[in-house]
Amino acid sequence: MIKIEDIARSWGDFFLSDISLNIDDGEYFVVLGPTGAGKTLFLELLAGFYEPENGKIYKDDVEITQLPPQKRGFGFVYQDYMLFPHLNVKDNIAYGMKINGKSDIDRKVDELAKKVRVYDLLKRKPSTLSGGERQRVAIARALALEPDVLLLDEPFGSVDYQTGETLRDMMIDLHKSLRCTIIQVTHNQEEAVILGDRIAVMKDGKIKQVGNPEDIMRKPRSKFVAEFVGTGNIFHGTAERKKDVSMVNLGDIEIASSHDFHGDVTLTIRPEDIILAENTFESSARNNFKGKVKELNDRGIYHEVVVDIGVPLVVYVTRQSIETLNLKKGKEIWTIFKASSVHLFKE
Repeated sequence: MIKIEDIARSWGDFFLSDISLNIDDGEYFVVLGPTGAGKTLFLELLAGFYEPENGKIYKDDVEITQLPPQKRGFGFVYQDYMLFPHLNVKDNIAYGMKINGKSDIDRKVDELAKKVRVYDLLKRKPSTLSGGERQRVAIARALALEPDVLLLDEPFGSVDYQTGETLRDMMIDLHKSLRCTIIQVTHNQEEAVILGDRIAVMKDGKIKQVGNPEDIMRKPRSKFVAEFVGTGNIFHGTAERKKDVSMVNLGDIEIASSHDFHGDVTLTIRPEDIILAENTFESSARNNFKGKVKELNDRGIYHEVVVDIGVPLVVYVTRQSIETLNLKKGKEIWTIFKASSVHLFKE
C-alpha cells in the first residue's frame, strides 16, 4: 500500500497542499484534473524526484519520504517518452537491467516486447517509430526493472485518439497480467473512467474528491467536479423532504430526488439518464416534464438536445432517436428521469 499523509510542496507561485491518499496494492489509481492542477508534481514527489516540504509518504508501512528514487521500487513514464535516441528498441528496454546487473536480459526483453507489442520493432531506432510505438517502448523500459509501482504521467497525451484507445487496452491487459500498482495522471475523463479502479480529482493543487468511476461521474461532491466530468445539468435550488423523496424547488419546477437533503442544494443529472418521449407513459420514473426543444447539437457519436422545462435540460440521444422522434427546434417533448438519477450535494 502507498500511504500519503498531508504532503505539500510549493513551486513558484503554485502550491500542492495537504494531499492525503491511500492506494492499495495492485490498484489502478488515476489522478484526474485540468492542466495546471499539479498532477505531474504530485507524481514526481511520489517518485522521489523532489521532496515534499511537509507530510510523509509510506510504502508498505515504511516511510520513503526522503528515500532516493532508485531505492523506491517505482517505475516512471513521462508523456514525451524520453527514449535514448542512439539505442535501438531492444537496448532501450534493456538499459536499466544492464545498469543494475540483471541476468537473463535477452529473454526478459523479448517477453516484455511481446507484452507491449513491439517485438517486431526491437532493431529499430526511436526516430523511426510512431508516437504510440515509442510510448510502448517507454512503458516496457519502465517495467523491465519489475517495479512495485508504475507511475504514468499523461502517457497517452501525445498520441491520436485511436492510438490512445489501443494503448489503454494494452494497459488494461498489462495490469491484469502483472498486477502491479499503477498510478496514472491525466486530464482525460474518459481515460480515467476506463482505466481507474478509483479516481482522485485534483484542482489547484488539492484533491477535491476520491471515489470509484461511478461515484465520480454520478455523485460529484462539488460544482467543479460536476462540471469537469461533464455532468451537463447543474442547478441550484431548495430541497424539502416529502414522504420518500426530496423535492427540489428550482423556481418554475420541482424535481424529485431519492437523496435525503433539506435546504439549499446543488442538483445534478447526467444527460444520458434522461429519456425523451412524445407522450408521457407509466413508469417508475418520478420526474415527468413537458418541454420545448431549444437546441440540437451534433456531437459526433451522440446528439445533444437542450429542452426547456423551466430550466434548460441537456439530454444525450442517438441519431436514430432524433429521426424517430422527429426532433427539431420548437417541438414539444416529454423528458422523463428517475428520482435516483437526481444527485444532490451541498458545498
